[in-house]
Amino acid sequence: MRSLFLVGALCALFVGVSRVDGAVLGIDIGDEFFKVAAVNPGRPFEIILNVQSNRKTPTAISFHEKTRKFGDDALLHATKAPGKVVLFPKFFLGHNATESDPVHGWPEVLYPYKYKKVDERAVSKFVVDDDKEFYPEELFGHLLRHIKEMAETGLGASVRDVVLNVPCTYTQRQRKAIVDAAEIAGFKVMALVHETSAAAVQQMLDRPADVNETVLFFNLGAKALEVSVAKQYNIPPATKGGKASPVPAVHVLGCTRRENLGGHIADLKLTEKMAAEFQSKHKLDPTGNSRAMKKIEKQAKKTKHVLSANKAADFFVETLMEDTDFKAHVKREELEEYIQKDLLDQLEAPIREVLSQANLTMSDITQVEVLGGGWRMPKVQSTLSEIVKPLELGQHLNGEEAMAMGAALVAANISTQFRLKPILFQDSVPHSITVEIKNAEGVSSAIPPPKPAFQELATVGSRLHGKRILNFNATADVDVTLFESGVPLTKFTLKGIEKAVADFPGLEEPHIQAVFKFENTGILNLEKANAIFWLKPEPEEPEETEEKKPEEGEVAGTSSSAADSDTESDTDAKSEKEEDAQSDTETTDTESEGGESSTSSSEGAEGEGAGAAAEEGKEKEGEGGKEKKEGEDEKEAAEKAKKEKEEKETEKKKAAEKKKKKKEKEFVHLKVDADHFKPRPLTAAEKAIAIAKLQEMEKTDKTHDKSQQMQNTMETFVYATRGKLGEEIFEEVSTEEEREELMTLLGSMEDWLYDEVFDLTAEQIIEAIEAKMEEAQKKFAPLELRAHEKELRPKAAELMEKTETTMQKQLATIRESRQWITEEQLEPLERLLKNVTEWYADVSAKQQQLSDKDPPAFLYSELAGKVSKVVKALEKVLKIQKPKPPKKEKEEKGGGKGKGKDGVDASAEGSTEEKKEGETPEAETGAEGGDEAPSGNESTSDSETETETGGEEETAPSEGEKEKESGEGSHDEL
Repeated sequence: MRSLFLVGALCALFVGVSRVDGAVLGIDIGDEFFKVAAVNPGRPFEIILNVQSNRKTPTAISFHEKTRKFGDDALLHATKAPGKVVLFPKFFLGHNATESDPVHGWPEVLYPYKYKKVDERAVSKFVVDDDKEFYPEELFGHLLRHIKEMAETGLGASVRDVVLNVPCTYTQRQRKAIVDAAEIAGFKVMALVHETSAAAVQQMLDRPADVNETVLFFNLGAKALEVSVAKQYNIPPATKGGKASPVPAVHVLGCTRRENLGGHIADLKLTEKMAAEFQSKHKLDPTGNSRAMKKIEKQAKKTKHVLSANKAADFFVETLMEDTDFKAHVKREELEEYIQKDLLDQLEAPIREVLSQANLTMSDITQVEVLGGGWRMPKVQSTLSEIVKPLELGQHLNGEEAMAMGAALVAANISTQFRLKPILFQDSVPHSITVEIKNAEGVSSAIPPPKPAFQELATVGSRLHGKRILNFNATADVDVTLFESGVPLTKFTLKGIEKAVADFPGLEEPHIQAVFKFENTGILNLEKANAIFWLKPEPEEPEETEEKKPEEGEVAGTSSSAADSDTESDTDAKSEKEEDAQSDTETTDTESEGGESSTSSSEGAEGEGAGAAAEEGKEKEGEGGKEKKEGEDEKEAAEKAKKEKEEKETEKKKAAEKKKKKKEKEFVHLKVDADHFKPRPLTAAEKAIAIAKLQEMEKTDKTHDKSQQMQNTMETFVYATRGKLGEEIFEEVSTEEEREELMTLLGSMEDWLYDEVFDLTAEQIIEAIEAKMEEAQKKFAPLELRAHEKELRPKAAELMEKTETTMQKQLATIRESRQWITEEQLEPLERLLKNVTEWYADVSAKQQQLSDKDPPAFLYSELAGKVSKVVKALEKVLKIQKPKPPKKEKEEKGGGKGKGKDGVDASAEGSTEEKKEGETPEAETGAEGGDEAPSGNESTSDSETETETGGEEETAPSEGEKEKESGEGSHDEL
């Protein structure tokens, strides 16, 4: 059975994490919108919301203004500057500029982008301005960076690890481009997962234990249609019984994709028809005006959505051209007629193609699941229903979020932070991978070429996982060229073969082994390459054990082990390290067998010696001296046998070491140089430049955002301050000159804000606003303080009066009910209260002599701080606990407990020796009270603490009650 890629399953309740670390993301960047799902330790799977609190965000980047805009903010510029708003950035990745235009036949009037071809890489740069050019990887990196910031804001945690969804037909170049873009954005790509494959994994969560379905996934987006077939089933547990449960599995049998086949076709067709109708009505041609056509397209999208629920809709665009409004009426039947040829008639072919890939027919499909947003058009649903009849269209998944959630599920399993129920997942290779092997440049033509010259590494539909091993024979350096669907990707030059041949003269030509591996991203890399030489067998040396005559079993064991060693060493697939490990194992086996033989021989000798000693003991029974002598002889025989055993083991080890040194194969690691064909991936230096450019633009955006925020703050300050100066209380606390001076300053700030700010940079704006705000605050703050204190002055008097009254009541209560608190302890509180009272009387008198336009004699905050100190002093007094009774009373209490029913000391009934001199009363009480004494003491202490804390005094029991309680305790002991 093919090896399967392991992913985790999300249970009904989120399973706990194994360790607390950062979150992981699953990102589905669709044609029109992107969705982000997150898995954060301690939280369930969730969709990240954008700044507008929406679950999906438009896939758009705007360079219209000084700063970049993303999502909905970017779409606002689409009608103003369509050439500077990048839509569908995913389509530019890995595109060969020498083959076709990056827009793939899109209407140029709607997408008036400027490009600059870079011959070094055979890719097109997106040109925004003369000083702004971006590689496709950079553009996509900007979008991913925005997603990273959005996720970190939503989660409140840093995010680095991510799984990205990609179209199932993505080539090796496109996969490498999206990985480079993610690295530019600061992400670490854990895996790339096909869109419909991620949805298949997500759907498996809700499947029953006996599921066995073959599902057709139909994903119609804005710009592309992707169709796949997946097998969903459960693998029985390896062992029957116990708690083991079946393991769910998803196996993708085939997948295909059609670009420029999606819901956007309806937008374009409706835009085209409405432009023609506008031209017919108003004799104005909008088809050459990008801004006008973008306005029509924007309304066409809205009308399409309305027609999905209604049979007719109004089409209206305000001031489309030359201050002319456009209004029309559109029926659903008309829209369906527009899209019949270019959309509806094209839906069946991809379904037939994917069934052919999977070697299935429509009768083998048990379920159809629709995804994306394009299928919601009624005519698309009816057309698709006819194709898959008698099956119904399934809507068991959230068609827009299932791909992102599935990607997050894969990310959670790959990460070591989460412990989830496993799902086995196997995806398929979308393109055939072949290699061509020939002698490297510079190799003599006399040297025969490698054999075989062509090999296939991966076929369409084979598993997109694991290693592919390339084997061939060569005697000189070779070039291994990797092809994807016939298109050359990379030329690997394996160096060092000719030198290795010279180092091993007289041997057969080497066997070359190149190991390729599919990473989790689906990118095929060359891991290593070796030249393997078969060595000639060396004659075996005779064993030097002829002088000693080992037993037959011993020789047989050694011979058998050597034969096993020879057999095992003939395996071709083992590496040099594995052979060494094998030799070690063989050595251990040989030693073990030899050891057993020696041990067996020694045990026999010891048994014979013991039997002889027993017979002599019977014959000479009673002769003690002779028995002792026989015992010494027996000991000597045992030591001799042990020595012989050690010698044999040493000989076996030497023989095994000789055998271990005998190699049958020699591995030579080859140097590998890679040369990529065009379109060439980004180099490390180019990525570093792209990262630096992104960081610089981020810094500019933040500075600009700060300047915008400060302008808003200053504008708010101007309007708010101007309004306050007209209030009655400000007129009471300020002079006419002060108000006029401040109004003049506010007017100059407003003029500067609306006239001069546009000629300054963001840094200059920030610096100027800080200076102007500081000057205005210096003039306005005194007025604001006077007004504030005038409003609070009545509250200050009320606070002081309440403080004095409350404190006097508290002091009286303390003296009455807490008599253990001394006057010395109350004196600091009374002194502090007196000081505050005198201070307030003094500042109040001064305030009465001042006008409202003068600075206040005191601040309300000063009074509040002093009152707070008085309250804290009172709390400190109330925490003084009632002192515990003297020790003398405790001794009397203990003596009372010792009295029995007749007044006899209970301890006298025991032995008088139990009491020793030097025992403390507490020790005696403990002895009398037994195990119950500590419990009673703890209870009393807790009771006293609670009483004192609550401020109430507990009534002490009378002496008679104490004696009665003590007597009852003594009676219980007796």
